[in-house]
Amino acid sequence: MHINVTDNYVANQLFKVSADYAPVGIMELDALGYCRYVNNCWCELSGIDEHTIKDKGWQIAVHPDDLDTVIMKWSDASEIQDEFNMEFRLLTPDGTINWVQCRADSLVNDDHETIGYIATIMDVTERIQLQQELLANNHTLSQFRYIISHDLRGPVRNIVALLKFFNKEDPNDVNNPNIIDKLEQSSQKLQSILQELIEVTDLTKPNADVMKEIRFDHVVNTVKNGIEDVIVESNAQIMTDFSKAPSIIYTGVHLQSILLNLISNAIKYKSPDRDPAITLQSYKQGQCIYLTVSDNGRGINMAKNKDRVFGLFQRFHDGLDGKGLGLYIIKSIIESHGGSIDVESEENVGTTFTICFKKQ
Repeated sequence: MHINVTDNYVANQLFKVSADYAPVGIMELDALGYCRYVNNCWCELSGIDEHTIKDKGWQIAVHPDDLDTVIMKWSDASEIQDEFNMEFRLLTPDGTINWVQCRADSLVNDDHETIGYIATIMDVTERIQLQQELLANNHTLSQFRYIISHDLRGPVRNIVALLKFFNKEDPNDVNNPNIIDKLEQSSQKLQSILQELIEVTDLTKPNADVMKEIRFDHVVNTVKNGIEDVIVESNAQIMTDFSKAPSIIYTGVHLQSILLNLISNAIKYKSPDRDPAITLQSYKQGQCIYLTVSDNGRGINMAKNKDRVFGLFQRFHDGLDGKGLGLYIIKSIIESHGGSIDVESEENVGTTFTICFKKQ
């Protein structure tokens, strides 16, 4: 699709006046793709003023991870005077990410030569976030279905089978005590799995009623006091620097659960060759308060396990006790508050978790 236009000053001025009040971002480019005009909504979504966009190009607002794809698709569309239609991210100078749907059409003269482009962007951030939340919920449901079909089925099948062998006619049957012992074991296993699932659902519910300002150092001290014997036994060193962001607005029980899991994991999965060294640091950037938790432990094979790190009932080290719940729980807690968590890890070197807490 393309639009046939003639040079009309009055029409052009009317267009700009109307565009400045439009609820979508509007941009006019010349034939080479340089910006001639951009409206207020475009500037608001990008966080960049009109002068800067004209001077440095509209591409500076595109998220770096999307830029190459956007440029490639734009070039393909403009080459054949076709419509450009794509969803991508804008990254504002303060770190805010806005998802937009961008559509652009060629402006052509009577000779069908491209003399410019008109592009519009619509904010679709809320829809994208809802889609991502739905996908995450579907993934969680799939994990729960797996647990029900595998982890729960085993103990239940054992209980049903054992009851068939139990001699109800003769309670004094010599085999009955052994069957009862096995029934107790299967029942305890079943109870343990159910309790773990209840723990997951309880801890991952956001609780806005108890949001308050919390100091990182206070929560770390609470965690350290609760696992003091483990810290002493492992000879772990815990170092902190919260000078750049001493506190956040958060739910106390949730922040304590996050730090307890990360610090406990750092000690549990320590390297057999050195004492645990754990460093916690906080800082502010854009719309987030960041917290990093680094250790010098066993690390994780990210090439093999990258997509499983925050999964439910995932374990990465044999021979060590663990339910595989901790990282799933803290990721769910963080995301329920609108934040995110990333991990970098190298085997036999250590692991760093970086948490983005959305500013309240």
